[in-house]
Amino acid sequence: MNDPYLYEGNSVLRNLLNIHDEKELDIAEAELSQANMMLLYEQE
Repeated sequence: MNDPYLYEGNSVLRNLLNIHDEKELDIAEAELSQANMMLLYEQE
């Protein structure tokens, strides 16, 4: 059975960045989180 939340053929969740590689997605998520934390820090 195909899981509609995963990309076909691997265990990576579908995402807005359309990244199919787990390690690449981890890096992108970390960079985006860090950028958002910096924006919040600058607003205070």
